Amino acid sequence: MRILLSGLCFTLALLLGAVPAAWAELTVCSSGCDVPNIVDADRTWAAGAYRVQEHIQVHPGVTLTLEPGVTLRFTTHEMGLQVGGTLIARGTAEQRITFTSDKTTPAPEDWGTILFTETAVGASFDAKGSYVSGSIFERCVVEYAGGGAAQGAIWVQSPRAPYVYKSTIRNNGVSGMRLVGPPKAGGGNEGVQEARVRESEISGNSASGYGGGIYVSVASSGVATLSGNTLSGNSASGYGGGIYLSVASSGVATLSGNTLSGNSTSYDGGGGGIYLSSSGVATLSGNTLSGNSASGYDEGYGGGIYLSVASSGTATLSGNTLSRNSANGDNGGYGGGIYLSSSGTATLSGNTLSGNSASGDGYAGSGGYGGGIYVSVASSGVATL
Repeated sequence: MRILLSGLCFTLALLLGAVPAAWAELTVCSSGCDVPNIVDADRTWAAGAYRVQEHIQVHPGVTLTLEPGVTLRFTTHEMGLQVGGTLIARGTAEQRITFTSDKTTPAPEDWGTILFTETAVGASFDAKGSYVSGSIFERCVVEYAGGGAAQGAIWVQSPRAPYVYKSTIRNNGVSGMRLVGPPKAGGGNEGVQEARVRESEISGNSASGYGGGIYVSVASSGVATLSGNTLSGNSASGYGGGIYLSVASSGVATLSGNTLSGNSTSYDGGGGGIYLSSSGVATLSGNTLSGNSASGYDEGYGGGIYLSVASSGTATLSGNTLSRNSANGDNGGYGGGIYLSSSGTATLSGNTLSGNSASGDGYAGSGGYGGGIYVSVASSGVATL
């Protein structure tokens, strides 16, 4: 593998004797040097700009630590970082850690993905919810990914997801984060047992499918917490322009204090800001959604929020503010602010809706239904507004 660290050339003797020990595994030079692409023992990479020319693989049981100020510049369309062990990437406000393109004029899909495999070690937390150990992105930037077979800039197939905190995920040609858990034998994924994303900025990501900004599948009895994040300008061709969240039976999802603006879905889309399908327990509180849109060639559902509650599920929406969201489709738009379909129990209280709209393009007499809220409740369902 070739990882180039920008800077002055050093001899091997100087490298080993005069710079921090963490650098001893890497060669530092201005013209290019070879280092292994296999990380098969615990390693720490010191601050510097590294040019990555082969896929990095962190083996199971191994920890790769990136110190504040590290920049990894990926050189080709399918290049990426595969984590089978633990990735510790904890930057600071002054020295963030950056995963980016090596192109002079960078663009989405310039490089592949950061993939956490089934054996990767996700984050663990104490009883108060504070991070204790495991993989983490803190004050990181992940940008211009999505090339090759990538499905997310950060793509998680481990049972527990890395903790994402105060980080920026932007301008990727796939979902900014795709947290789906281990693959199933017959196809699909099991979902994650725990995922936490807090106080991060997710913008300008585009998914050909679901979940432009964040895609999360929560396993049975799993937990997902998304709080204090800002999502803007993300898009999906299907559901969940900003956030796509699926919660299995006995799973728990909490979305609180997030701000979503200018996110969108197209084709036959739903949930311009948030799409949430729950067979478990879902709580959305204190979120602000403005200027999100759901459009479709046939119908558009839930410009701000699309909420689908299964018979085993419960959902509570309280204290959210929705303004200027829109739903539009050739055959009708439903729920400019909120579209609610429930076979379970849904409770909406204390939400503020203003200036939301639903419209149709007039085919077969179609129009808009429920500019603020559109509610569809099955005979087994209960909705309290």
